[in-house]
Amino acid sequence: MATAYKEKQIALRRLTLDGKGNLTRDARILVADMRAFCQADGRPVIKYSPTTGAIDPVATAVAAARREVYDRYRRMLNLDEYVDINLRDEDA
Repeated sequence: MATAYKEKQIALRRLTLDGKGNLTRDARILVADMRAFCQADGRPVIKYSPTTGAIDPVATAVAAARREVYDRYRRMLNLDEYVDINLRDEDA
C-alpha cells in the first residue's frame, strides 16, 4: 500500500515540479484552480440550505470530500503554506 502511494506521489511530482522542486507555471494554474474548486481557499466546509438556513448535510459532505482531495494532493506535492498563500494571491 505504501509503495503504491509513493509511486503515485513520484508520478505527480514528475508531472508538476521543475528540476528545483517548484511547481511549474502550468501546475500553479491547475493547483490554484483545484484549491478553489475543492473549496480549500478559506471558505467554510459547513454549508447551509439557502431555503431553510439549516445545515445541509449533503452539501457539507460534498464540500468536505472535495477538501480532502485537495489536501491529499497538497501532501503528495509537499506544498508548504507559503506556496499555498502565493497561489491565493495570484488568484486575486
